[in-house]
Amino acid sequence: MRFSPFPRAGHTGIFDGDHVRIENAAGAIVAAREIQRRPDGRPRRRWPWSDLDVLYFFGYAMWNYSVIPYVFRWPGFDTREGEPWRERDGEVWRRLHVAYPAAFPAHCREQTMYFDERGWLRRLDYTADVFGPIARGAHYCHAHRRFDGLLFPTHRVVWWRLPSGQPLRLASVMEGWVDNVKSDVSA
Repeated sequence: MRFSPFPRAGHTGIFDGDHVRIENAAGAIVAAREIQRRPDGRPRRRWPWSDLDVLYFFGYAMWNYSVIPYVFRWPGFDTREGEPWRERDGEVWRRLHVAYPAAFPAHCREQTMYFDERGWLRRLDYTADVFGPIARGAHYCHAHRRFDGLLFPTHRVVWWRLPSGQPLRLASVMEGWVDNVKSDVSA
């Protein structure tokens, strides 16, 4: 996954799952790091964050948002259906509990996905391990569109998630929009 400009004009940040690096406009590496993981697969927390830490967080998050739920059939993923969930507007969504493989870069190893009656991903719950156990998110997915035949939510909003599972809708933690999705198989 490439981010440009990152962290400033003339530079590009690159996340490849196990490594992050920043290149200048000439393609020379100006900073790089291999991701260090604990035995359970969680990344080691670092404070304060450097540009490489921010790149790792954005990289794995955006990559995950781009490939779920399509990767759940890959080796090492474990899934089980949970009890239905009723949203505050009365919609009922099916829940899928997903255990990620230990070395897979993700917010956390155990996450819950919510799908509507069409089978569209509407929400995912996780704890962002890079921040710690209080970083519980209820990540809502809206405005789904097809790109090259694959369905992607193009508007996302993350709320703090209470222990009850309900989102705390006082102020969003993150909100983002996707204008286009394209694959670069040559990268």
